[in-house]
Amino acid sequence: MFGLDLNFTNKEEYNDWIIRWKHMYSLVTKDIKITKNKLLSEHKALSAGLESNTNSSATREFLKKDARNLMNLLQEAKERKHRITKMKKDVAEQPFPLEAECKEIDIHYNKISNEYEWMPRWVVKAKGASYYVNGITCNKGFSTKNKEGSTRGLFRFKNSKLFITEDGQATIK
Repeated sequence: MFGLDLNFTNKEEYNDWIIRWKHMYSLVTKDIKITKNKLLSEHKALSAGLESNTNSSATREFLKKDARNLMNLLQEAKERKHRITKMKKDVAEQPFPLEAECKEIDIHYNKISNEYEWMPRWVVKAKGASYYVNGITCNKGFSTKNKEGSTRGLFRFKNSKLFITEDGQATIK
């Protein structure tokens, strides 16, 4: 929309996006003001008994819709920036190294890592917490499980020990 795709992945790209958004918003609001002035002129002409052939009110409503769309886009961008910031913080604050005895360990591919190169490829869920890891080594049997209505599947390990190193490498025994 408006050439403002929400594809930024870091703060610098977000700041560049905001600059482009402000420029686009200023153009739209300028058009709204011009149309408003035309509408006022049309109203004065009608009050004076003159005919008017313009459809300024429809144009103004269309431009106001553009402005609302831009405001919604800005809100989506702020939410995306917040999610990215939170993900980076969560990854940075993981309690590694980690060692835990677990009744169940679930592992699935982290699709978000396709979009963000800094995001680890795997999610390990154990003891009610999620850990983002770069790689997994395992020498133990597992079962698979697919969520109904979803393409996401997972590997499940029962009664296992989980080790995660400081550099985000997981081992399941």
